[in-house]
Amino acid sequence: MNSRAKGARGERQWRDEMRALEALGLGSDDDFEAVRTAWRKLAKENHPDVRPGDTEAADRFQKIQAAYDVLKAAEDRRLAL
Repeated sequence: MNSRAKGARGERQWRDEMRALEALGLGSDDDFEAVRTAWRKLAKENHPDVRPGDTEAADRFQKIQAAYDVLKAAEDRRLAL
């Protein structure tokens, strides 16, 4: 893979991480423990079992989960280095 493709992928991952942090109400200087804490709090508040029939909460829950997945993958990549 050429360096240009690697740079584009890295830029995309960075943007995805920033969006994920925003979805969890966090800033770029927060550590992964803050990510985990925010994810748990928001997931509990918006879980479909807690708010049955609330489609907006279900949508928020999916976005929260997707944000956590992005940030967890990023943390795993950092730990693998």
